[in-house]
Amino acid sequence: MKSFFGKNLRAIRKSLNLSVKRFSELTRVSQATIVNVEQGHTGLKIGTMERLIGFTKFTVEQVSSSKFKIPSDLQSQLFLVHKKDLEKREYFMKRPKILDAIDKGLINSDFFKSPREINEIVAYFADLGWKILGTSLQNELKKHPNVQVDPHPTKKNTNVYSRK
Repeated sequence: MKSFFGKNLRAIRKSLNLSVKRFSELTRVSQATIVNVEQGHTGLKIGTMERLIGFTKFTVEQVSSSKFKIPSDLQSQLFLVHKKDLEKREYFMKRPKILDAIDKGLINSDFFKSPREINEIVAYFADLGWKILGTSLQNELKKHPNVQVDPHPTKKNTNVYSRK
């Protein structure tokens, strides 16, 4: 059970763009313990395992599984779960890299099933707590292999973006 826990814990931490130090602050577990767990050292108490993942709402059994998958929108899910907890919320407000925001927060969202203008996409990210500039976002969307870019049907010199 514990052999996959450390690997999956590290994947959770990395997907949230958290350093070991920030993860330690969030979970109130020492940095040394986190490093040891991620490296696969055994002897971890169930209570410590629960503290390490308690903010995620995953169970120890889920994170210990070889079949564990991190949701692509984990950061935005956790932001919403902890929206009213100012102390925890700040850990999930960090502005992601634009490509990560597209990959993790936009591509597989229901919002992106239909064509969207850039101002709608900027507003979508703002609702997630991420401030992303439209010009930079447009540049990344145009290069992204899973994004369809089409001329706006009614506005000149404007594009609409959707999932391929």
